[in-house]
Amino acid sequence: MLSNHGFIGKYERFAVIPIPQVLPYIRYRECGGPRPEAVFCDVPVYVDSTRLHLFKKVFNEQGYIKCVRCGLKAAFFAAERAIDQHEFKGCDKPRCHLNLYGVDYGHHILFTIDHILPRSKGGETRVNNLQPMCLNCNGRKGQLPEEVDRLLPPKMTFDQMRENLKGNPKAIDCCLSMLSDQAIAKVYVAFMNGFVHNSIKKPILRSYKKYRKRKD
Repeated sequence: MLSNHGFIGKYERFAVIPIPQVLPYIRYRECGGPRPEAVFCDVPVYVDSTRLHLFKKVFNEQGYIKCVRCGLKAAFFAAERAIDQHEFKGCDKPRCHLNLYGVDYGHHILFTIDHILPRSKGGETRVNNLQPMCLNCNGRKGQLPEEVDRLLPPKMTFDQMRENLKGNPKAIDCCLSMLSDQAIAKVYVAFMNGFVHNSIKKPILRSYKKYRKRKD
């Protein structure tokens, strides 16, 4: 455990903690009780968030935590607080939270949570409906695939389509045949922006050409 005070983006950092040292302290809040907390390098932090429970579950199951989209592995937790938390400025032991980071070419990349079934389709913020995703991938995902999600049939998400259809031409064609022309156009744009695996390039281009012919 290292005391590593400094400023990282919009956060003030007080300590860096190896992932295995944090996991035993993550626990649920007892009914009616105070929020559970732990102290790292003299810094108290809350340890009951759904985000932390997801990270603990994934690490216990896999032995590591990685972004489900790009594969970046998490490297450490950091005890931090947002710089704009004025209520704690000047306090010797500020109330912080734990952020999870990976390291990519020397840059610290924040890990976030991603809903498997989007909230727009009724997905809940529960551990079994969440997956770890780095901030970079989550930001790129938010630019387009959620728009595609809204156009897909109920209970089908963009990520499910992307992962389940790899290397399965019949399933790809079947799935694309269910989409509206608008959705096909969105999926094509998603592919051009790198959101769709190359293995389904031909079916997407084929469907998009049919869509263009109908439109023209």
